[in-house]
Amino acid sequence: MPYCQNCGRPLSENEVCNCRNQNPNPAAPSPAVYDYQNGQFQQGNAQNQNAPKKNNTAVIVIIVIAVIMLFVLPVLGVLAAILVPSMIGYTAKSNQSRINSSAQSIFDAYSTVIYELDYMNIDLGTEPFIICSDPSMNINVPFDSTTAYTLADKYFTDIEMYDYFIVINDGWIAYAACSVNQGRNIGTYPNPTKVNEGPVTYSGSIGDDDWDIEDLYFYTYSELFQN
Repeated sequence: MPYCQNCGRPLSENEVCNCRNQNPNPAAPSPAVYDYQNGQFQQGNAQNQNAPKKNNTAVIVIIVIAVIMLFVLPVLGVLAAILVPSMIGYTAKSNQSRINSSAQSIFDAYSTVIYELDYMNIDLGTEPFIICSDPSMNINVPFDSTTAYTLADKYFTDIEMYDYFIVINDGWIAYAACSVNQGRNIGTYPNPTKVNEGPVTYSGSIGDDDWDIEDLYFYTYSELFQN
């Protein structure tokens, strides 16, 4: 029995197969692909049919970030709770140390002024008096304070930046206090003010922590002249 050489169908005697007429332009068969899992070649789109579906990358990234943040945020919170107060405390101590250092510089400058005045035979007397950055608030100064201001500016060039007052007793400087722009961050010398405490007064006591330099001035005035 004859067979079609194209499709292999059995043919009757003198029959012509019409398989070529039904599909005149047959599509080229897809190349065979070797399936490593099954150990054999597969025709057509077998690879695509058997291939695993691709993961949703965006979803995975979001999940990973969420997991990381779940662990990182509590750690950051703990670190912030530890470090922020420490940084605030460090800043406060640094500011207090700086203003105390300025008070010492004013004290040292007027110590030299006292030497100069003594060399100029200016009598300082033995009674206490106060020299203030505001000349109208000077108390019991026994000489022209203009000379003292000029000399103090010579020995501490930044003195005009500060609101300050000094106490001179028995011819010698005994106390200095200062602040910047009448702020509540007050520096004192020889007993420096500590952070989170009120300013150290002339007598060595601790003043109120909400005092400004003017409050400390009037308290010192009362210590010297009203007791």
